[in-house]
Amino acid sequence: MLRLHPDEEHTVKIDVTKKGDLTAGDIIPDPDVDVVNPAHKIATLTEETRFACELIVRKGRGYVPVDEHEDLPRTIGLILLDAAFSPVQRVSYSVSDTRVGRRTNYDCLTLQIWTDGSVSPEMALVEASKIVRKHINPFVEYFELGRMLPQEQPEPLAPVKSDQPPQVAESMLSMPVKCLDLSIRALNCLSTEGVKTVGQLLEKREEEILAIRNFGTVTLDEVRERLAGHGLELALLAPDD
Repeated sequence: MLRLHPDEEHTVKIDVTKKGDLTAGDIIPDPDVDVVNPAHKIATLTEETRFACELIVRKGRGYVPVDEHEDLPRTIGLILLDAAFSPVQRVSYSVSDTRVGRRTNYDCLTLQIWTDGSVSPEMALVEASKIVRKHINPFVEYFELGRMLPQEQPEPLAPVKSDQPPQVAESMLSMPVKCLDLSIRALNCLSTEGVKTVGQLLEKREEEILAIRNFGTVTLDEVRERLAGHGLELALLAPDD
């Protein structure tokens, strides 16, 4: 078992001339890699000969079969192996009744943890607890607003020459405004003005939209955003004054 200090993958070497078992203790010492179990057997040499190789050491999570090492080249001389990154080898637990003072309705949790030596059982329990807490946090903070995700800004419309009318697909012009995924408030306000299709909406200027009763700047921003998502904007088809 090896412990890698930097986050990037690292290469260690073995270069021995002997007969017998080849173990992890034969890896040439490297300041970035610790050999946790020097007695771990790697191979057996049947005669006294030179054996030299390089080992690619990387960090990971869980168990990764050989087929999932897609980033490594399939070249002659490279032997891909299954990788077990988890330092925890076995866990058992038991729950029993316990007494605290005069109260006897408490539970006692007993954990037994075996690791490969790269981390202590205590640290394995601490890291596992952090992972559980991270998964539970979304439920604990259910009513708290999350951070705003960055949104891609639509590309600005190309300027249209005054002597050429803008080209908008007929299917888009005839599309009902409800397909823009507008709020109920916006749909109701537009409906009272007889605006049923996207084409009718594109004929309206911002001042005309704001003149609609109960249609405020927030709702106007919503309409702008939904139209921009389709590469459109208000007054695109408005007649020239």
